[in-house]
Amino acid sequence: MASTFLEIVVKASDITASVPSRDAIEESLNAALTAAQLGEVTGGGAGSDVVILDVEIWQEEHFHDALSLMRHVLRELKVPSSTWINRYKPKKISYGLTD
Repeated sequence: MASTFLEIVVKASDITASVPSRDAIEESLNAALTAAQLGEVTGGGAGSDVVILDVEIWQEEHFHDALSLMRHVLRELKVPSSTWINRYKPKKISYGLTD
C-alpha cells in the first residue's frame, strides 16, 4: 500500500484578508487528514507568487476520500478558487476545488 504525495498550490496574489495564513491552512488540513486517518501535511513554503503545501495520503485506496476532505477544508477556509491540488505520479493531474 503505497503513499500518494500531493502539492497544494495557492496563488499568493489571489489571497485576500479573508483567507487564513499558510500556517492556519496547514494546521486545518493536517488536523482533518490525521483525524480521518487519511494522511498528513508534510511541509510547505512560499515563493514565486505561490504558497505550497505538501501532503502525503497514506494509502492510495483512500485517495478520493482524502481529496474530497481536502477540498471541503479548503473551501471552508475560503482559499482562492485558483487553488490547485497537484498529483505527479503515476502522471501529473491537477484537481481544482470543485472538480
